[in-house]
Amino acid sequence: MAVEERTVDEETVWNNKNRLKFATTPLWETLSLPPEVPYEGHLRLSADAEQRRIVGSGALVPIHEDLPEFNVGVDTSPHGGSPTYKMSVGLPSDRLRATQEWNAGDVPTTTSTLESNLGPASLYYKTQEQPGSPGDMKSREFGGRLNAGPFSVGGSRMESSQETMPEEQRSRFEDPRYRFWKEMGWLGGKADILGGVGSLNLQKTWSRHRQPWHEGKHPPQTEAKLSYERALGPGTIKGAATGQMVRDVGKQYGANLSYLFPFLGGDASISSEFSGRQLPTAQYPTGQTSKWKVGGRWTKKF
Repeated sequence: MAVEERTVDEETVWNNKNRLKFATTPLWETLSLPPEVPYEGHLRLSADAEQRRIVGSGALVPIHEDLPEFNVGVDTSPHGGSPTYKMSVGLPSDRLRATQEWNAGDVPTTTSTLESNLGPASLYYKTQEQPGSPGDMKSREFGGRLNAGPFSVGGSRMESSQETMPEEQRSRFEDPRYRFWKEMGWLGGKADILGGVGSLNLQKTWSRHRQPWHEGKHPPQTEAKLSYERALGPGTIKGAATGQMVRDVGKQYGANLSYLFPFLGGDASISSEFSGRQLPTAQYPTGQTSKWKVGGRWTKKF
């Protein structure tokens, strides 16, 4: 196995805190495999000085599009900490990809993911376990997304369970594990409007839980966000509005508007912000509060 190409940073040093720092680009190697092997091999090593992490990865990329691609990787720190190992195999364009990930932390966690991207639609199924841990956490989640022009719609369902009861008491119940379910649906999009760009995001969440002696539903929660941005005169105007409502509990909302423009060789901005909430109580039936804030800013580099 011969090395075809290798690029190394001109300066690779340890700084005063003994953190690895690559000066320009990561170490990258392209491996030449035997002619009868229809793959190209790649190795990569990089470091994040701020996070004090070293990341290594390898890939076998097929020459022909009908063959699968293989990837392996490890994320660790020279100063201790928990390494993460990842292995995946997938078809070209991620029409189908399976990934297995192991996090060797204080509570070792195994994550398995199966994903499929078929044109405008995508699907996924994910499981997670913490075998050997006191809580023995297990979860599974599946969901999908459909893109239709500038908008996309999707949803997901998650179920998790763990042991929260002392082991000597578990035999008293048919199902002693704590269980939690959550379903989400959302709609989002971005489009050109009146010379600018507007975006919309809507999301609704339903959830419930079950303990050995109790089962209950959480109030549905709805969230919305609208934003808009466009050039205006010498600067840019930006606006956004947000809202959150929890059924039978209350709501909170907000809006902001700002204008950013060059001024006296620097950058200036004028902004206003409004926020409010409505959380009724027995003492305050309306429970409504609100506030306004107006401000400005100017910065210049010397």
